[in-house]
Parts: sequence; C-alpha cells; structure tokens
Amino acid sequence: MGKELCEDINTKTITEKNFEFLLGLSMMKVIKNNKTEVDHHYGTVMFGDGGVLEKIGEDMGEQMITICPDVFEKMQYEGGVHRVQR
Repeated sequence: MGKELCEDINTKTITEKNFEFLLGLSMMKVIKNNKTEVDHHYGTVMFGDGGVLEKIGEDMGEQMITICPDVFEKMQYEGGVHRVQR
C-alpha cells in the first residue's frame, strides 16, 4: 500500500498549507482500494476506541520512507514534517 500511496501523492502539488489534507485524501483512497487487505490485517474499526487508522498511517509512512523519500523531503521543505512530529 505504501507504493500505491507514493504514486498517488506524487500526482499532487504539496504545499505547507495542503500537505496534511492531500496526504489524508491519498491515504483514504489507498485504504478504500485495499479494503479487503486492510480489514484482514487491521480489522474493520477505523476510528474511535480501538480504531486503527493511526496505526495504518504509521505503517504506510514507514513504507513510504523507503519507496518515495522525496515526498518526505518535500514535506520537510514545506514545513509539514515539523508540524506533525511528536
């Protein structure tokens, strides 16, 4: 799914103002396209107590770092990575 997310997000123009929104849209698109796989590995509860959406995002992010590091470089340049670091 990381590869699919990289391919989709690379079609977008990322800026500091829109990167979270565009990344979220792309992530939801990939989750929808891979619903059977996602449900099998993570379960069907995405939000709220026991929701796995954050875990899915973390896992996709780990994949993206090796598949499309340029996306993270772009987000860092635009100031996005600094805003979401914990």
